[in-house]
Amino acid sequence: MNVAVLLHSCDPSVGRIDKESLPQQALMELFIQDIEESEKICGATGANLDACEWDGVRCNADDKILMIHFGWRYIKGMIDLQWIPTTVEEVYLLANKLHGTLDLTMLPHSLEKLRLSHNEFSGEISLACLPRNIIYLGVSFNRLSGEVDMDHLPTFIEEIYLNNNRFSGPISLLRLPEGLVYLNISENRFSGDTDFSQLPKSLRTINGSFNIDLEGEATLDPKVLTCSFRSTKVKVHYVT
Repeated sequence: MNVAVLLHSCDPSVGRIDKESLPQQALMELFIQDIEESEKICGATGANLDACEWDGVRCNADDKILMIHFGWRYIKGMIDLQWIPTTVEEVYLLANKLHGTLDLTMLPHSLEKLRLSHNEFSGEISLACLPRNIIYLGVSFNRLSGEVDMDHLPTFIEEIYLNNNRFSGPISLLRLPEGLVYLNISENRFSGDTDFSQLPKSLRTINGSFNIDLEGEATLDPKVLTCSFRSTKVKVHYVT
């Protein structure tokens, strides 16, 4: 399918293509259109190769895409997450040289795991509209910045990795999901007096180290196996 023609045919008054009207092949071509050296993914034949045959793409028996794994390719360029097909459950783009901003507000409802760590993404992100079934979010080791809203996370998320970015300002930990197991916010610029009194009982690992202006007092359940707040002003105690 010629994506350029398809784009040109869309009603400009809409302002955005109706994703549901596009076949997954077109969506995948849109997804990688700003990636340099896309042949590392779809081969030298490019659009002539079905997306289910691309290196790193896994489909089910009905040829619906379930997983996109383009990690450790050292590919450059940008991606637009809105074009991820609606059947995809896992996306792995870690350990590349991708840049640009990340819009996490239009991810498919089917998505369960999103791994974007070790890239060069920048700008602010919103966690308020993540897919309701997502269980893993990894955006560590990027150049992301701004404040982070942790009060409107999806119910079932278990692991969140925001570490090694440039996030700043206060951070609320009062309304974390009840099933959260791993939380890493270390090596950012979070600051201010933080209330740790409502951490979920499911939590097993929390790392807030190297946020030098982060303050507060955390009284943790012994079930928290790993806790680190080095180079912060947070005082940690365990319930006896």
